[in-house]
Amino acid sequence: QDAPPACPAVENEEAEMLASGIVTAVAIAIHNFPEGFVTFMATYKDSRVGASVAFAIAMHNIPEGVCVGAPVYYSTRSKLNTIA
Repeated sequence: QDAPPACPAVENEEAEMLASGIVTAVAIAIHNFPEGFVTFMATYKDSRVGASVAFAIAMHNIPEGVCVGAPVYYSTRSKLNTIA
């Protein structure tokens, strides 16, 4: 037997979730440039300050990763696409 046709509303929702994840990823990539610059300048001035800034930014990036990964995972149901 053939599978029932996919629901157009669900397909549209999945496409919107994927687009949301991609837009969020691009926004975060743009957002991360100044973070990298600040980390570089802080490390250049004092390596202990640079290490502190790098740690703070790393902790700050965890929720950003979830913001990108969640919509991509829910739209593709693929863990590989989520981390790629």
